[in-house]
Amino acid sequence: MTTDKLKTLRVPVEKRAIIVLAAGASMRMGSPKQLLPYKGKTLLQHVVDTARAAEVSLVVTVLGANAEAILQQSGAGINPYVVNENWQEGMASSIQSGLKKVLELLPGLEAVVFLVGDQPFLSSAVIDELFVLMENTRAPIVACKYGSVVGVPALFHKTTFSALMELKGAEGAKKLIKAEGEKAALLDFPQGAIDIDTQEDYLRLLK
Repeated sequence: MTTDKLKTLRVPVEKRAIIVLAAGASMRMGSPKQLLPYKGKTLLQHVVDTARAAEVSLVVTVLGANAEAILQQSGAGINPYVVNENWQEGMASSIQSGLKKVLELLPGLEAVVFLVGDQPFLSSAVIDELFVLMENTRAPIVACKYGSVVGVPALFHKTTFSALMELKGAEGAKKLIKAEGEKAALLDFPQGAIDIDTQEDYLRLLK
């Protein structure tokens, strides 16, 4: 993976994509959190629609556990999607499933944002700001920062794609963000700290 600053400043909208990672089994929730009602739709649909409102040309959702139930309820609402049959192997397999699907649909891809399906306060403005920050800093990775955590949403330039495809098991995007060190640009997104893992989290969200 390159650790150099990018030479180009701007990624055209038609060469931008988003991958929504939603393959988890929601073990702590006890039921598929992707299907929790939120603002008149499911939590996953809310995130997908937010992603589609950003300045990108393609949004792909990665499903895994509970894929059949999610598709029965969400259907075309989250299309295009890919089912990661190896979701139990960990986050790396979902990242790679999503990236392969995006490259298949958008061969000219230059940069991709990874999202998770349970950050209810994500906005399209946050996603767009990631691209602005990449343009302004020429950083190959732009991640969000909330509290002491650095993570998703996170934007990766095509120069990092080979490294993404080499991730193993439970390794996620955070490994590459950490490896990039100070060369990664960070965007403050305080509300990114709020995700929905348990029934208690969901009840607090509804309040």
